[in-house]
This record gives sequence, C-alpha cells and structure tokens, in this order.
Amino acid sequence: MDSLNYAKSLQHSIFPNLNFIKTYFPDSFIYFKPKDIVSGDFYRFDKLPEQNKFLITCADCTGHGVPAALMSMIGNILIKDIIVNPKNNLPGDILSELDKAVVKTLRQNQGEKHDDGMDVVLCEIDLNAKKIIFSSAMRPIVLMRDGELIWKQGSRFSIGGQKVPNKIFKNEIIDLQEGDIVYLFSDGYIDQFGGQYGKKFKSSRFKLL
Repeated sequence: MDSLNYAKSLQHSIFPNLNFIKTYFPDSFIYFKPKDIVSGDFYRFDKLPEQNKFLITCADCTGHGVPAALMSMIGNILIKDIIVNPKNNLPGDILSELDKAVVKTLRQNQGEKHDDGMDVVLCEIDLNAKKIIFSSAMRPIVLMRDGELIWKQGSRFSIGGQKVPNKIFKNEIIDLQEGDIVYLFSDGYIDQFGGQYGKKFKSSRFKLL
C-alpha cells in the first residue's frame, strides 16, 4: 500500500494544477477518483503559443490499477512530445501521431501480443475565435447549450491496440456561444455498478444526470 500511495503521488505530480486551469477557465472543475489508488485515466491542460489558445486532453487507458497507470504515464509523455512539433497543429494530427507512437513504443508493430492502448478526446479551445476544434478516439465530447445536451462521439478507433488499417481521426468544429458548458470524461462513471440490482450505470443514466 505504501508503494501504491507513493506511485499515486508521482502520477498526480504530472497532472495540471486546477488553480492554473481556473486562471483561464474560472468555472471549470475536475472530478478524479481512481478505483485502485493509481489510475488509467489522465488529463492534460496545455497553453498554446497563440494567445488565448489551449489544448485539453482527457484519456482513458486500457485496464485498471498499476498496468493502466503505467499506460497513462506513457500516454502523457508521448502527447507532451508530440505537441511541441509545429507540424502537429490540429487535434486529429496529434491523435494520429499518438496512435503511431503507442504502437511503436509498445512494439505492437513487431508482433507483440498485447493490445493495450487508450481512448482519448482532445480539444483545441480558441477563446478569441470562440470555437473548439476537437478530435476523438472513442471518447465523446458533451456540450450543454440552453438546457439541451449535445453528444458528439467522434472517431470510432482507439489509440494503439486495435490493428485497424488507415485510422482517420477527424477534426470537428464547435462554434461556442455564451453560456455553453463542455464536458470531457472517461467511461469510469458510466461503467459503475450499483443500485438495488447491481446494474451498470450506462450512458442513458449519465445523460440524465
């Protein structure tokens, strides 16, 4: 347990500080509650060189506990390396490069049996232009506007793992309006079991919540 708790502190040390995020998005929040002390979920908040542009990442790695936490550390570092390259200037480009990097790093292109990877949604927020450019690998982005829930699914491919030829991670644009609320999340909440009959929470209940 001491080892796991120390690993937790290491993992949390690379996550962005909420107070820093609130400097630019004062109404933002993060709900992060790992099931097994360390987590396969991770998130990033990167301020881009252009004024009032930000890159927000929400990722869910395969598995649970220590193996998933190791994947989350790998994913976090790979994204950090990818976004410093000016050629990767759109979320879809970043996800394409991330997919290649995960396959190469885990030697999945050299006959390794494991199919570990991650589901990711990545958003570029431009406050000046009032728009979001997002790309997704199996994770949705949810927009609440005037009481209406808009659920955008994105591409149906995971990062790494799946041996799918010619993965294309599309870029989609959302024009923002005053009062819009945007949510990014893993499947952790949706996959919880509970209630009188031990049922899975699922997306339908999550949308109502």
